[in-house]
This record gives sequence, structure tokens and C-alpha cells, in this order.
Amino acid sequence: MSVGERSLIELVHELTSDSPEGREEACNVVRDWLHTFDQREAALIAYLLASAAVLENDPDILESALFAVCELTTTGFIQAEDISPLRKIRGADLKGSELGHLKYLESEYFTVEPESTGLMSGSGGG
Repeated sequence: MSVGERSLIELVHELTSDSPEGREEACNVVRDWLHTFDQREAALIAYLLASAAVLENDPDILESALFAVCELTTTGFIQAEDISPLRKIRGADLKGSELGHLKYLESEYFTVEPESTGLMSGSGGG
């Protein structure tokens, strides 16, 4: 399956919107379309969400983006390099479900060093 070029571009546009509501709704769309993405689309969206999460200042949207990445991993298409920007997020700066999502992704995709200050490192695969 595939969402197709037009829908993919529209989704990317919304995920990168200046509107917090638009970004959050786009994260919901990602979760709704999970089984429609093909491998390349899933990897692209995962990388975009991971990159956006690094820059996101709104904790609710950060949680939505991390949750969408977690959900994308259920497709079986996502590799560690697809979500590598998440290594830049300090777990110590997160709380609640944001932290839970990040810890899940760390445990499935990255090697976490015991003396780490919350930064992900390594290269695993899920």
C-alpha cells in the first residue's frame, strides 16, 4: 500500500506547520494511516517526526510526535537510522508519557550507556 505523493506532501506540510494544532493533528493522521504507508513513506515520516521532536517546544505536541514514532515502529519498516535525530533529546528534560515513549524507543533502537546523561547513542535495530 501507499498513501501516494499528494497525500504524503500534504502530511509533510502539516507536520512542519507553524500551527501547533496543525502539527498535532498531523501526528494523529500518521497514527490513522499506519497501515497505509509503504516502507519508504514510513521511514520518511519517522525521520521527519524524529527531527521535529528535537525542535518541538510544546510538550503536548512533543508527546504526540514521539507517540506517532512509537506507533510507526509497529509497521516493521522503521530502522534505527530512521529515528536517529531522537538521540539529541535529553531524557532528563522529559516527564510523563513523553519520557515513556523516548525510553521505549531507546530500548528498542539504541544502545544506552549506563553513565549517559539521557542522550541516546549506538545503533540498534528494532
